[in-house]
Amino acid sequence: MSGTGPELSLREPALFPGLLPDAGRAFLIDGISPLPSLRVSCGIPSVTWEEHEIPPGTDLFAYLTRDDLNALALSRYAPGARIESVIAWCSTYRAGEHINRHTDKCGSIQLLLCLEAPPPGSGGELLLDLGGTSLRVCLQPGDALLFEASRIPHQTTPLVATAGTPAPKRSVVAVRYFVSGAA
Repeated sequence: MSGTGPELSLREPALFPGLLPDAGRAFLIDGISPLPSLRVSCGIPSVTWEEHEIPPGTDLFAYLTRDDLNALALSRYAPGARIESVIAWCSTYRAGEHINRHTDKCGSIQLLLCLEAPPPGSGGELLLDLGGTSLRVCLQPGDALLFEASRIPHQTTPLVATAGTPAPKRSVVAVRYFVSGAA
C-alpha cells in the first residue's frame, strides 16, 4: 500500500495511519450518534448492520468534505479531475456482524475513516481482493483507507465477542467520491 505523494496509484489501496485526529473522531462519533439509523444488508438478508446517513448541509458532512480530504481523494487522479458529488455514511458493526464480499455499484473512489475498532482478535478486519492477492487491513481508530470500492471486491470479518471484549464494536465512516475529468 502507498502513502502520500505522486507515486500513488489509482489501482492500489492507500493506508493513512492516524489521519483522523482524536478530536475529529470525537466530533464525528458525537454528531453521528443522534442521527436516524437503519439496519442494512448487502445482498444477503441475514447479514445486517447499522447505518447512519450523513446528510449534506450538516457540520458533519462539511467536516468530511473539507479541502484536505477532497485533495487526498483527487491525488489519485491526473490534473483536471474534479469531484462532482460526494455521499457519506457511517456503518456500525457489533458482535456477529460484518459485511459480506461485494463490489460497490457506484462511485469513483472511497475513503474509509475508522472511528472505533475492537482490539485484535475480535474480528472486524477489512479484506480486499486485489486480483489474486488478498490484503487484510486492520484499521485502528483514526486510520483511513482510500480505495476503489467499485472495482475492488471487499468484505469484513465478523466481530467476535471475547472474554476481554464481550461487546465488540466497529464504526467506520465511508466517504464516496464521484470524480469526473480524469485523464
